Amino acid sequence: MQTHQVIMVVITTMAASLFTMPSFIRAESDACQPPLTNEADRISSLPGQPEPVGFGQFSGYIALDDQLQSRLFYYFAEAATNPASKPLVLWLGDQLECSNFGAFSGNGPFSPVCGNVLATNKYTFNQEANIIYLDSPTGTGFSFSANTTTTFATYIYNDTVIATQNMIFLTRWFQKYAEYKNRDFYIAGQGYATGRSVPFLANRILRGSTTNGINLKGIMMGNPLLNFNTDMGSIGDFLWSHGLISDKTHVLMETFCNGAKWLREIYSGSPFSTACKEVDDRLSAEIPDGLDMQDVSSDTCLAIFGLSSRITGGSKFESSKLFSSIRSLTASPSHEEVSEGTDVCVKEKIIKYLNRKDVQGALHARTTNWTACPRPFHYDKRGFETPTVDMVGSLVMKGIRVLIYSIDEVTFVPFLGTRVLVSDLADKVGLNTTVPYRGWFDTDKQVGGWTEAYGEMLTYASIRGGSSKVAKRSLSLLRSFLERKPLPVSKA
Repeated sequence: MQTHQVIMVVITTMAASLFTMPSFIRAESDACQPPLTNEADRISSLPGQPEPVGFGQFSGYIALDDQLQSRLFYYFAEAATNPASKPLVLWLGDQLECSNFGAFSGNGPFSPVCGNVLATNKYTFNQEANIIYLDSPTGTGFSFSANTTTTFATYIYNDTVIATQNMIFLTRWFQKYAEYKNRDFYIAGQGYATGRSVPFLANRILRGSTTNGINLKGIMMGNPLLNFNTDMGSIGDFLWSHGLISDKTHVLMETFCNGAKWLREIYSGSPFSTACKEVDDRLSAEIPDGLDMQDVSSDTCLAIFGLSSRITGGSKFESSKLFSSIRSLTASPSHEEVSEGTDVCVKEKIIKYLNRKDVQGALHARTTNWTACPRPFHYDKRGFETPTVDMVGSLVMKGIRVLIYSIDEVTFVPFLGTRVLVSDLADKVGLNTTVPYRGWFDTDKQVGGWTEAYGEMLTYASIRGGSSKVAKRSLSLLRSFLERKPLPVSKA
């Protein structure tokens, strides 16, 4: 199997857009909408959840429009303690074509340990905030359009449309949850897609800040795609430094076909150039099929290779490889108190759990065959290489705090490019270094990664240890960010 085929699964959703907003996405005014309430969305109990929970859970749909009868699905977990005094965080998924796994893995309150049992995640983000997990855009996860004549199956999405959908969602969500309207609000996410979805939505919020009443304070992005040439151009160095490719392949990538050029030729659909064909052949020979290229230090779930087309409804290749790709940046511990090891089969367990009728009923979701990344789904790739780093810079200049972090074992997008982009951005907007590049320490006084801060407005951090440490150490990042405190750079 060719490595570029595996990569196609990863990059199919990484794109910007040149299309204009479709006619069915209307203005965000809800003057004619009836009052909304949230009580019908309250979850009394999730099947298999540990008891007692001790915090409010809600889930359901927010209607977007009448023509497509579109609905966005959300799961909302109130803060475990003192929710009235905690900020509100919107968490967006790592891929634009896939469901938001965060609610049931990574930083959500629970994670399935088998088909009908949920375990408590001791690193859940709702320790620090009230948090919304959103399946966006329509067509992902439980979100849908009921009008089958012009649904997402034939419609091409772009960043503007997705930001518009998310803005309509927020406007109407705040109608349901009016008590959160003036709360400090943050947008966060983990994965390359957040380099587009997070700043686009933040920018949309600021454009209407005098009327929408959303109190946006900051954004937090993990391994975001900010500049295609810089981010993907560093892939060769990343693979070589981790021992995944030979010296000769590294030289070929540095000289003739770097990661950006290689990926550009893959998603163009045209035949490889001679140089990139040689690079692709060598990558296919040197990198084993069973390696999760989004966490090169982690094992993979062997059970996934026997799932056939039940996962995606696609080819044998898609079903066997998709999850090793989309595990990407949300890989999580099993959340059992006795272990901090990684449950490499957590996504398979999520599939089984979310396809139970009693679970779908408890979540107030429509009965459906839930899949991680449904097909067909069309996302415009023509603006794929349009950088968003300047958009992030404009947010900083408007007083929005930004934390950008990298998980050190992720191939797409590697930390090597991200920290260069953040440093260059600080220079461009005139921010001086206040915390020089150095190691930071987690709550166990272990080195959590490395950080560099530019005042309060811009911070870069890495998370050491790949997926096995993401949940614990990303919670430390969130806590520091919300408290407006620098990451601890000493054990004391």
